[in-house]
Amino acid sequence: MADREKAQDIVNAAMKTRSALTDLDHAIQGEIDEIVLTAARERRALSDDDKARRKALRADQVEIQDAFKVLAFVTLPRLDASADVAELKNKLDSVKDELDDDINRLKNIARYAKIAAKVADGLTQLAIKVTGAV
Repeated sequence: MADREKAQDIVNAAMKTRSALTDLDHAIQGEIDEIVLTAARERRALSDDDKARRKALRADQVEIQDAFKVLAFVTLPRLDASADVAELKNKLDSVKDELDDDINRLKNIARYAKIAAKVADGLTQLAIKVTGAV
């Protein structure tokens, strides 16, 4: 069996990628802000070139947001297949098996208790008959 990744390693890699995406988004937002601030400093409306550049940068930000979603969807199956999750599943399966054994034992005890109650009731009825006959 191939070595499985540790969950923490997967999370660390995802967080590193997430941080890079966040930095990129902030850099793009800085460029957008600079376009607007430059026009404001020059006391002019945004030019067609400014608007086109801002629109392209906004499209880049949408792609970054999509990349965040992809990162989540890629990371989740990796975590699901991680060594930690496999170990946890094995432990949970073991606990479930133990609980199943306990339930079966309790069911047997309940069945034996019903039998014992019937025997005790029969002995009580017999005792009453014997006492009444004496």
